[in-house]
Amino acid sequence: MIHRSTSIRTRIFFSYVVLIAIIGVFIGLAGIARTVRVGIEEDRAAVLELRTSWGATRTLLGEMIINWNNGEAYGEFRAQRARFAEQLATLDEGIGSNRLYRDHFSELLDGLSAVWATADSHLDRVTAIVDDPGFAMIETMVARQPGLQRLNHLWAELVDDPAVASRRSAYLIQRLITEIEFFPIYGDTLERLLAELALQSELLQQEIVRAESIGRVVFFVTFLA
Repeated sequence: MIHRSTSIRTRIFFSYVVLIAIIGVFIGLAGIARTVRVGIEEDRAAVLELRTSWGATRTLLGEMIINWNNGEAYGEFRAQRARFAEQLATLDEGIGSNRLYRDHFSELLDGLSAVWATADSHLDRVTAIVDDPGFAMIETMVARQPGLQRLNHLWAELVDDPAVASRRSAYLIQRLITEIEFFPIYGDTLERLLAELALQSELLQQEIVRAESIGRVVFFVTFLA
């Protein structure tokens, strides 16, 4: 009778040990899964912020033509351009060091970085035109326009003026308009890559959530067993 009682106590003891071990393993795995999921969610949020920054950059490029606004649009464009480059570098570093991301993520980021490098060098031409000493005269003239400070309207006025200074100013404005109008070739490619990157991030996030759900079911079944 004493032996049987001891045996029952031993079984109960080991049952509790096993139960505690199962709970400990589940808590550990759940913590790891949660950390991974939060990291994926932060990366996806970073991708969405990158898309927002890119959209703002493209919008500000157009704003420079339809409303120079005393150089405010240009200043915001330069700040947004720098912000996009910084966000892209941070995202590339974060995803590149995470083994959970498949090769497709690396390919998308490599393509995104390559297109941006080309687009960014193209944007250097925009800043070079605005930084040209002759552009200061254009800023003065466009500021005198009633209503919106439209560079394209100013160009239309200057192109018919036979004065050398007017022709030079018209030439600078035309170069700026041409560079900005040519930019959508890069912009559409970047937008497509960003959309694909956001989609893949969302799919990976959903996979992590499904894995967490399966883990809970497995734990519950194991707990009952």
